[in-house]
Amino acid sequence: MNVNEIDFIEQEIKQLSPQSLVELREFIAYLQYKEMRRGSPWVREMYDAFAPVREAVDQMGLTEAEIDAIIDDTIDEVRRERT
Repeated sequence: MNVNEIDFIEQEIKQLSPQSLVELREFIAYLQYKEMRRGSPWVREMYDAFAPVREAVDQMGLTEAEIDAIIDDTIDEVRRERT
């Protein structure tokens, strides 16, 4: 990929709506997963094992920020219980 192609992609990204940027981030995460998966059967097994979780989250309509907040709250709660 040359500099002109990278500049073109950058300009196109700048024109996307906030929702499209979220979708683009998710797509990039998928591509990164796909690249990583090529060499790791373990990654594929874990991805498949969490399929029901991904499906449930999709059905609940939670945003990434809401999921992060739930995880953070849960971690904080576990840490409080341990101290």
